[in-house]
Formats: sequence, C-alpha cells, structure tokens
Amino acid sequence: MNDAAIRLQSLLPDESTAMTVTLAENYRYLAGFTGTAAVLLVTGTDLFLVTDGRYADQAREQAKGWNVVLHQGSVAKALIDLSVSSGIRSLWFEADSTPFGFYETMRELGRESRVTLEPKRDVVESLRRIKSAAELNIIKAAFEITNHAFEYIFTRIQAGMTERQVAWELEKFMREAGADKIKENHVIASGPRSALPHGRATDRALARGDLLTMDIGAVVGGYYSDMTRTIAVGTADGRQREVYGWVLEAQVMALGRMAPGAVCEETDAEIRDFFSARGVADHFSHSLGHALGLQIHESPRLAVGDKTVLQAGMVITVEPGLYFPGWGGVRIEDPVIITNEGHYNLAAVTKELIVV
Repeated sequence: MNDAAIRLQSLLPDESTAMTVTLAENYRYLAGFTGTAAVLLVTGTDLFLVTDGRYADQAREQAKGWNVVLHQGSVAKALIDLSVSSGIRSLWFEADSTPFGFYETMRELGRESRVTLEPKRDVVESLRRIKSAAELNIIKAAFEITNHAFEYIFTRIQAGMTERQVAWELEKFMREAGADKIKENHVIASGPRSALPHGRATDRALARGDLLTMDIGAVVGGYYSDMTRTIAVGTADGRQREVYGWVLEAQVMALGRMAPGAVCEETDAEIRDFFSARGVADHFSHSLGHALGLQIHESPRLAVGDKTVLQAGMVITVEPGLYFPGWGGVRIEDPVIITNEGHYNLAAVTKELIVV
C-alpha cells in the first residue's frame, strides 16, 4: 500500500468521514493506478478503488492493498452504496476537479442515503508537495532526458528552420531517449514571438538576430520535467545581451533563496523589486516559479499571495522572464529540489547566452 494513502486516512477526523478522489493524478499518487477511469473512496479503515470491467486486471495488479470494486451502472451510486455500508455520513470530495454533473448525482443519492457531501481543496495535493526518494529518482530521470535534449538541439538549430521543425526535433529526441511523452505546453517562440510567455511553435522561420525561447520537458513515469533556455540565432546585439543579463542575474539571485525556510511570495517580491529598479518590472508577467511532479504546475508557487514556506523534498522551478511586445523576450528556468542543506539544481545546461 502506498504510504500516501495512510497519510490521507490520518487526515480524516473520524470514522464517519471519508474522501472520494476523482483527479487522475491524485488516484495515481495514492493507489498507483494509471488507468483513465477510476474513483477512490478512502475511509478511516478501508481503501476502495472503483472502476469498470475494462480495468479489472490492471487495477488489481497496480493498486496493491486496495479493494477493487467493479461497477456496472452508476459509479456515483457505487460510491454512495460503499459509503453507506461503511458507516460514512460525511463524504469529502475534490472541489476543484470533481465534474459538476458527477457531484450533482452524488449529492442527490447522498440525500436519499443521509450522506452529506463536503467540498475540500488541496487535501491530496498537500501530500504530494513533499516528494519521496522514489519520486525524486523518477523526476531526475525526466530531467536527464531534458538536459540532453537541450544539448542536442543547440547543435541542430540554424537560421531558416521553422519553429515547428525545432519542436519536432526536440520531441523526437526525447521520445527516443525514453520519455513517455512531452509536456503539453512546450514553448518554441522566436523573434518578436519570444515575447509570448506561452508561445506555441508555428511555421515561422528562424532568422539571424532572433532570440529563441524553448520551454520544454519530458514526462517519465507520469512525472514532469520543465526547463527553459533562451538563445540567439546567428548574432546577439547589445539590447538582447542587456536583457538577457538582467534575467540571468535575477535568476541566480532567486536560486540563492531556494532553501528550507524561504517564503514563496517573498522570493517573488525580491525579483520584482530587482526588475523594478531597472524600470522593467511591468515586463515580468508571470509568477517566478511553481512546483511540479505528476502535474506540470503544482503548489506551492513562487508568487504573490503564496505564503508557503519551502521544505526539503519540494521540487520548484525558478523562471524569471522579461517580455517586450514587438521586440522579443528572455526566460531562463531551472528546476531545483529543496534539500536540508539548500537545493539541488536539476538543470545541467549552461545559462550563458548561446549564439548558434
């Protein structure tokens, strides 16, 4: 049985309270089940994985220590029936990920059976913040592929290639290197388009003098990597080098704060003050970073309003950027594991401005 399931049970206030889990990343984390149709019911004494006959063998193989329940009709009814038979009167559900129609059905069935539904946020997600040694090993494997992908693409890029060609070269390399898939929001943005923080690849051809931002990541064993480098094509002028220098200085400064005890929003504020002193704070349009794991964006975030204190075992990206519409942009992103001594940087790729 996954230790995380035991930790979730410990959060339940009494034997009449249970939690249902519908988010795929959360039921994978708790039960190890990788199928696409399942709901968990966690009580103080029992663990149920509810799925259908298509996944019977897979669920029994992957979800060790869980009671696999196969439903033939309504999964909502199966959950309420299990709750009633387990003496449950209060059923927590994931407020941010439970489909509304599914919630409505459970609510009506619960009324009939005197089971009250209670919305909860970040219950399982809070458990996922601190990665186990096994999780960290998988994440390191994903970043090893991503590091090699950058080293490879630096030797391939040349003026005349399209952004889509760059994206395909990266995806092909990572898949052949062992990635299950690539992260869904790859950013390949060149020239003026590099001012788009989430610019997806287009048929635009790279031109001499372009900045090219590549925000890429491999997925291994369900865990994401996420790293960004900005390079110059052919040549880099003084303005490009100045902006790049500011972003790099800010990133190194932020990395220096990555250690247990650091407060997320305070680190973000320090970098905004740094950019403000140079008159470019308005061009830093996103948070300084975010956690990652089974999802590409997890909590905590290095952002205004996030008062989370960093702890050993968290995996956080540090990614300041400056974006100037019509001109271009620069982002540098390193992922780090927070350790007892400080942090371990998963990025092995140079951060000096590369001209290819």
